[in-house]
Amino acid sequence: MLLSKFSYKSISEFGSWEIDNLYLDKFNLIVAKNATGKSMTLLKMSIINNLIKGVNIANDTNGFYQWEFEFIDNSSIVSYKFSFETNLKGNIKLEETLKVNSFTIIDRVNEQARIYSELTKKYINITPPDASLVISSRRDKYEFPVSEKIIEWCNGFEYIAFSHQENSNKEIENVKANIANLNSKGLTFLIADMNKLGYNLEYISVDKTKRFHQVSIKEKSLNHELDITELSSGMFRTIGLLAYIELSLEKASLTTIAVDDIGEGLDYERSTRLSKLLLEKIENSNIQLIATSNDSFLMDVIPIKYWNILQRSENKVSSLNYQNSKERFDKFLMTGLSNFDLFSSDYLLQTK
Repeated sequence: MLLSKFSYKSISEFGSWEIDNLYLDKFNLIVAKNATGKSMTLLKMSIINNLIKGVNIANDTNGFYQWEFEFIDNSSIVSYKFSFETNLKGNIKLEETLKVNSFTIIDRVNEQARIYSELTKKYINITPPDASLVISSRRDKYEFPVSEKIIEWCNGFEYIAFSHQENSNKEIENVKANIANLNSKGLTFLIADMNKLGYNLEYISVDKTKRFHQVSIKEKSLNHELDITELSSGMFRTIGLLAYIELSLEKASLTTIAVDDIGEGLDYERSTRLSKLLLEKIENSNIQLIATSNDSFLMDVIPIKYWNILQRSENKVSSLNYQNSKERFDKFLMTGLSNFDLFSSDYLLQTK
C-alpha cells in the first residue's frame, strides 16, 4: 500500500494543531519556512507506530487527538481514521473507522465496535480494550486482511531525523546493524552509492563476531581504516540513510521512510548528488520517501511535481502541491525561474 493522504488534528491544554489533507506520492519533498510544521508533520505521522503496537494512548494526555490516513492499494482506496479524547484521570473516548472504498471494515465508538470477517462475510460485534485500537487488538491475517495491511505498513514505517542523527551510541548501533544486515550485493551497492557522492570508499569491513558489530570504512586516500564512530556527522548521516534504503530494497513489502531535514549539513555538491541518487533508487523500488527540507540546493534538483509547500495560518497547516494546484505549478514552470524561487516567493499565492 502507498500512503496517499494524511491529516491530523489536536485540541488540548497545550493548544491546538491541524494538518489538513497532505497529499503524497511515491517520492515527496515537503518544503516550508521555519516554524511552519515540517518536522511536526512527520512526527505526528510516525506516532501511529506506537499506537499500533498497543501503547496506552490515554497515558498522561488531556485533550482531543485525531489521525486520518488514506492509502492506495492496487485500485482500491483504504481509509483509516481514529480519534481519542482523554483526561488526566485516564478516562477515554475512542472512535475508529477502517474502510475500503465505501465499504466499512471497522466501526468503533468507545466500547462498542464491529469488525468485518473476510471468512464468514459477516460483522463481528466486539468490546475492545478501552485504550487500544481494534486494528491491533483483534488480529488474524486471513479473517482481517485489511487490518494486517495497515499494520504491515506501520511496521515498515521509519522516521529518520537527518539533522539530529549524531554519533550517539543508539544511532551508531542502529547504523552498524543496518550495514551488517546487508547482503554482499547490498554492501557493494552501498559503497558505490557513497562513491557517487564523492566519498571515495575502497571498502566497508563488517566484523559480526563481536557482540556489537564492528564496522570499519577504508577511504582510498587513507592508509588505514576508520571506525564508523570516527566519521564526520555529514558522512555518518549519509551512510546511515543509504544503508537503510539499501536494506529496504532487499525487502518485498513497501517501506515508507520519513526523513526530516534531509541533506542538512552537506555541501552543495553532495546535497545535489544525494537528491539525484535518491530519485534514481526509489523510482522503481518498493520504497516511498517523504522528506522535509528548506535547502535551496536540494530544491533546485527535485522537480516541483514532487513538492508539498506547507503554509501555516495560526494553528492550521495546509499544503500546495501539484495535485491541488496543477495550473499554478504549470504556469510557474513557464517562467524559467529556479525551483527555489517557487518556495522563496509568493508566486503561488498571487497566481490564481
